[in-house]
Amino acid sequence: MGITPENKLAAGRFIALKKLPYFASLIYGLVPHRVPDGTLNTMGVTEKGVLLWDAKDIEALTPAQIATSYLHEGLHVLNLHGTRRGTRDPKLWNAAADLAINSDLEAAGCDMLQNVEGKKMLLPKMFDLPSGKTAEWYYSALEQKAPQQGKPQCGSGHCGSGAGHKQQAEDSVPQPKAASDAAGSSTNQKPGDAEAPEG
Repeated sequence: MGITPENKLAAGRFIALKKLPYFASLIYGLVPHRVPDGTLNTMGVTEKGVLLWDAKDIEALTPAQIATSYLHEGLHVLNLHGTRRGTRDPKLWNAAADLAINSDLEAAGCDMLQNVEGKKMLLPKMFDLPSGKTAEWYYSALEQKAPQQGKPQCGSGHCGSGAGHKQQAEDSVPQPKAASDAAGSSTNQKPGDAEAPEG
């Protein structure tokens, strides 16, 4: 009998905590939400920290690779990539944010899934760009390269987009009462409702 996807996800979280223990509160703050098998084929995260995961994706990865994915998604939340996107193109912004995150994870010695077909994480060197820049910097650089090379394609790899799963996932997780709600605000919109998840 093999390891269940849930246990493999937990093993990945444990490895992430051992690898970069100073991110413990970030990693523990992510709320895992399983999406229907085969519908996401990656991990994704909402601005509210709901970690969207697909069992088929988890089965294809080692626990060390799951750890990298866990850290990657958490860093989207920590870096406020959903908020910082503003009016930028969502796919190009996600690729730029991935480059910023993955540059740091590679420098930390994480498994960047380069040996997993269809799951390679985007790295700056793939675009002849330097490591260690911000998402905004990479966005501008990718915009300039786009007419020549076309936009970066995330493929079925770990660029993640939880589109179609975000609302269901966030509705299933209890949300803390916002300060404005406690004060009697009449708005029903939650922060980030119109935003796409990062991945």
